[in-house]
Amino acid sequence: METGSLKELPSFDKYEVIEVHRSQLVHAEYNPRTMRDEARAKLKRSIERHGMLQPPIWNALSKNIVGGNQRVHILDSLYKSKDYSLKVCRVEMDEVQEKEANVVLNNYYAQGDWDLNKLKELMGTEGLDVMNTGFTDTDVFRLLGEEPFTQRADSTMLDELATRCREMQNHYDDLKKSAKKEDNAEFYMVMVFKSMDERDDFCDLIGWDYNRYQNGSYLMGLLGEHGIDGSAKRSGDDDATAGDGRQVQGDSTEVHGGENGSSDQGVEGPGISGS
Repeated sequence: METGSLKELPSFDKYEVIEVHRSQLVHAEYNPRTMRDEARAKLKRSIERHGMLQPPIWNALSKNIVGGNQRVHILDSLYKSKDYSLKVCRVEMDEVQEKEANVVLNNYYAQGDWDLNKLKELMGTEGLDVMNTGFTDTDVFRLLGEEPFTQRADSTMLDELATRCREMQNHYDDLKKSAKKEDNAEFYMVMVFKSMDERDDFCDLIGWDYNRYQNGSYLMGLLGEHGIDGSAKRSGDDDATAGDGRQVQGDSTEVHGGENGSSDQGVEGPGISGS
């Protein structure tokens, strides 16, 4: 830039991209964002397909993740540990700035809207996989109608969509029938941790993926290997006595947080907002 020809503009870049160990990143306790299992699965698919397209934002003063908490959780799941390094956008913010940034980065009211005509044209791109955009076929059908499918050479997509919708409805009907067979709908328990990190550490200890729904029978078997008889006869107050005299309550476990994964112990369930 020639001196005096143009006024030098101030830089709005308040970050630097550095590489840090995962252990330096902390999930802020105040973070108000939640994510349903369905949305988390879509984000995981995106990372597996496209990689990390932008680094998480990390406040070097507080060690908190300002933006990208869910992506970091998914990386933990993909790596199956927290022993890895990743690139972050390093910033320095006081507490108030950090909380403001945490909200605005994900605030729907501070983001753009879809131009539905352009989105419809884009979704008709030959070879484009709708699932890799974060939508499902059902989402697109509901939002844009059938045109994005019919304008593509692959005219079988509508038939596939109808088949998927029928399969989902049949699966839902089966779940309702199964639920009616239960003597008591309260066949689960909820384990609450102080933080997402504590929950993840517990899952690592047990050998679970970071799924919200887990198989209680697997946990009971694991306890049995350590001398706790989880199959003991239940007493009148519905408590089972462990081998060492301790009380073990409940039949299965629901662990809040984490996406539906492929763990042999994981049990998929309906989406409930996680932390």
